[in-house]
Amino acid sequence: MKRLTREERRRIQRRAANIRFLAFVLILLALGVCIGYTAAHAQNACEPPKPQEVSQPSPVDDTPQEPAEQPAEDYSSLDRLELIGTFTATAYCPCVKCCGIWSEDHPSRGEDYVQKTRAGTIPEEGRTIAADWDVLPKGSEVVINGHPYIVEDTGSAVKGNHVDIFFESHEAACEFGIQQVEVYQEAAG
Repeated sequence: MKRLTREERRRIQRRAANIRFLAFVLILLALGVCIGYTAAHAQNACEPPKPQEVSQPSPVDDTPQEPAEQPAEDYSSLDRLELIGTFTATAYCPCVKCCGIWSEDHPSRGEDYVQKTRAGTIPEEGRTIAADWDVLPKGSEVVINGHPYIVEDTGSAVKGNHVDIFFESHEAACEFGIQQVEVYQEAAG
């Protein structure tokens, strides 16, 4: 067996160190790709459609009306309303994806748990929205796309001119997506 010189041992050690370093860099690169793919896949799981300026029909009242009939509160005319501002509108539902640990479907919740809004009400499609309470205080009544809502909830991602509209199903929330909407309130006086 040939005895290696000091220089040959150093060369072998440097080569081994370079191989370990290269393997380390490749592992980091693979982890980065996996994390990026997972994050992109999770973000695209509920990819909202492009923002549209489309008036949403009232999800509460689907009964056909004769042309002369009007609902008790008709907000199709903006005469009685005052513009608060343009807000980013998103949507959420009672599922774990949208509400996390506050969902009654979360594994940490017992059978007697009832999901409620931050205001203490049971959320209802067509009534409940979440907002930044510094912008729209709890209990504020607002009109979005001709439909009245009440600010009953808030959330860590709902800041500034942002409202989150409650829907009963995750599919309906994803279909709503992200929209720019004008938010109104009844004019004083």
